[in-house]
Amino acid sequence: MFTQEFHRSCCCSKNASSNRRNDHVCEPRVDFVFPEVRFPSRRVFEVAGEKLLRELVHRHHENLLKSQIFYLFPTDKEAMEKLVKRSADFVVEMCGGPDYYTSTRGEPRMRSRHFSVTIDEKAREIWLACYKYALKEVAFPFSVLEEFWQWIESFSIRMINRRTTLEPPRRVYFDEIKNFFTP
Repeated sequence: MFTQEFHRSCCCSKNASSNRRNDHVCEPRVDFVFPEVRFPSRRVFEVAGEKLLRELVHRHHENLLKSQIFYLFPTDKEAMEKLVKRSADFVVEMCGGPDYYTSTRGEPRMRSRHFSVTIDEKAREIWLACYKYALKEVAFPFSVLEEFWQWIESFSIRMINRRTTLEPPRRVYFDEIKNFFTP
């Protein structure tokens, strides 16, 4: 009985010949491969501008606070404003703007910075949907929308730090959502 339970808990399909726990070894495995993340070109910053990028991040966080993952964010207004500023600094810099983020926070290492909060596949999908709505709400320039989306969509997969399924995260390619942005 113990042997079968132990094998199920480690996701291994091997049958053990012994009931002793130290006779069992689970083979290494990779549950999915992180996608390539292509950062936006400077053109995104030039077309959208810093003001719009900051408004986008602000709107994104407003949407997050109304979402099912609101509990991942500070309830204190001042703490939330600091978080939004840091996030906007990151987005501005990644889109080709000044190095606001790295000059004050160092290398981004975003996944490790977020280990204190659980980001599973569902949280990632909600986070990404909130971005989709924010992009529409701020009328993000269509000429650079696909480039921004390709970055933020693949980047969001890298942020998953707690897996709940063996299935790879669902991709949301721009071709699937571009009609959402056209009148």
